[in-house]
Amino acid sequence: MFLQNPPTEFQLIEHRFLRFLERQFFSAWWVIAVFLCCAVVYERSVYQTELEFQKLELYAKEIEDLKLQAALLHQDLQLQLNSQSDPEWIAITLMKGLGLVPEGYKKYYFPDVP
Repeated sequence: MFLQNPPTEFQLIEHRFLRFLERQFFSAWWVIAVFLCCAVVYERSVYQTELEFQKLELYAKEIEDLKLQAALLHQDLQLQLNSQSDPEWIAITLMKGLGLVPEGYKKYYFPDVP
């Protein structure tokens, strides 16, 4: 038979520690499983929250664009309202809106060609 060296004190402590860890792991496997399930649920909720946040940011940008368009329209209408007593403005509005032209002007009509 071969002679074996007896284990050192450090090897004995290491062996006991590893056996202790194995026992603790196998006796508390459900704690680890619950922790992993909680981590998965947490990651999923963070992902969903980020998606909702991106949607809300896009919605806020669209609202800002609509607000800017409304402000430009308001400014244009305000200018038109303030200019109603001006005869030149009346002539421009009639030419633009109704297609009327003053005498002496030529009117060109371009049909929409598909």
